[in-house]
Amino acid sequence: MRVIVDEHKHSMYKEASIVTLVKNVADMLEKHYPGHLWAVGPSNDYSMLAIWNHDLSHRYGMWIRVLDIDPEYKKVIHWAGELLERANITRGAANEEELMHLDRDVLGEVTFDHG
Repeated sequence: MRVIVDEHKHSMYKEASIVTLVKNVADMLEKHYPGHLWAVGPSNDYSMLAIWNHDLSHRYGMWIRVLDIDPEYKKVIHWAGELLERANITRGAANEEELMHLDRDVLGEVTFDHG
């Protein structure tokens, strides 16, 4: 059997798979780092995911190549934990006390350690 998919439907399949990936990544981040305001979205060509944490910044986060995401999302969890640590946040559930005492600029953005 041979299946032929026209270009329009091919892009619909790609879009559906990236939407599923975005949801799965967001669910996994919430599971491992509950209470944080994670945001996940695709790049225009669906080759990358943007991940940021609205508790920390509306401008800064990370871009992850879709091809670098492993099936168990272990790398994503690790990288998100690094993002928390660079903001001087303990890995794990959100801690309101810790979040309230972060160094922030005049726009309310957290000062990240760029180490």
